[in-house]
Amino acid sequence: MILVFGSINIDLVAQVPVIPGPGRTVLAPSYQRHFGGKGANQAVAAARIARLGQVCMAGRVGRDGFGDSAIANLRTNGVDTALVSRRMNPPAAPSSRSIRPERMRLRWPAAPI
Repeated sequence: MILVFGSINIDLVAQVPVIPGPGRTVLAPSYQRHFGGKGANQAVAAARIARLGQVCMAGRVGRDGFGDSAIANLRTNGVDTALVSRRMNPPAAPSSRSIRPERMRLRWPAAPI
């Protein structure tokens, strides 16, 4: 059994023409959702090379749609989520990134889960 302790995140990534300055709003035509977190990424990678049911993730997510999606993603990738706890307050907060055409990234950290 492989036990992974760590973060479980969801990134919202939007392509924007410019990085917004203070007090400025920049509209993005769309965004993508990416599952991640160093712990979750390691658990998924281990599950892909281990036998089914051999990797367990320990962490915490919010009791909301983002938390539901993060747990579903881990399970879909063969990770046991029995040790992933749910927290009501504050809800899960995804991180967001704005990407300029030059692929420069700016990251706003999520609220702690």
